[in-house]
Amino acid sequence: MGPIDLSLTLGQVAWALARGRPPSDQLIDQLRYLRQLEVPFSKAELGAGSSNRIRYGFDQLIELGVAVFGLERGMRPREIARILVDHRGEFRRLYRDTAAALPEDAFAAEWVKSRGAMVPLIEETFLRLHDRYSERPGSFELVPGDSFDAFRQFAAVTERYPGSDFKTVLPLTRLVTELVAWAREAPEIKPGPK
Repeated sequence: MGPIDLSLTLGQVAWALARGRPPSDQLIDQLRYLRQLEVPFSKAELGAGSSNRIRYGFDQLIELGVAVFGLERGMRPREIARILVDHRGEFRRLYRDTAAALPEDAFAAEWVKSRGAMVPLIEETFLRLHDRYSERPGSFELVPGDSFDAFRQFAAVTERYPGSDFKTVLPLTRLVTELVAWAREAPEIKPGPK
């Protein structure tokens, strides 16, 4: 599959991150705060002025998806932002490689729009984000998986670290597939107050 061309507003990104539902106020606040922490845009990428409309592409959508996933699992905003900003080039290559490895019909699969009700049996790639409790905070690693692992570990993909609670690993292939599918159907949302 070739590169994925997206040009989304913040409202469309929030709609995709909410999996086709109106985004919560909490999600909108998280996205605004993450933007202050340079996720998904560096200061140089943002431009200046209030008339400069920000458009989000594939890389920015997935970066926000990874950030929100980390926040939902107890990572602090500055913690997830540090990992994403410090390793932005590596992450974006990984997002593109993951999308390129998907079959053409991946975004139309039945499980994609199930909002977690169906567990896909796909060749999965996982990301382990090392939080403040890890032996290597601020880093990440790629964890290859297979469809049997995805089936065995169900919807809550967790692993046990020595001397700690369960830690969540991010199912990157699933995240990329779902977010792109929802983003392609995102309605045009006009900017400004409601």
